Amino acid sequence: MLNWKGKELVTYGDIMDAILACETPEEMRACMDAYRAENPHADGSIGYMTGYYDNETAKRVKRWLGVRHPIFDGHDPTPKEAFGAGKKWAGESRAGKEAEPTC
Repeated sequence: MLNWKGKELVTYGDIMDAILACETPEEMRACMDAYRAENPHADGSIGYMTGYYDNETAKRVKRWLGVRHPIFDGHDPTPKEAFGAGKKWAGESRAGKEAEPTC
């Protein structure tokens, strides 16, 4: 279980809250290093989670941590692009194919 600054981080929300509370790139990287030690998929998880935040917040996290969104990579999609990518991914998943990034 991940512990950061005396708090147990159990959910993805807990982890993102801890990351977003960091005030400097160094602090955020230290938090992320602790998460990476617990989860080999930490970069992909945090990259994915940036998609749920506003562009300014997402860009800061991606820039400070060097993570990327697993579907959109470095591209900031419009809502229409994000919806279209979700539909495409869902269709390919149901068909048993490996979904490809769309942007």
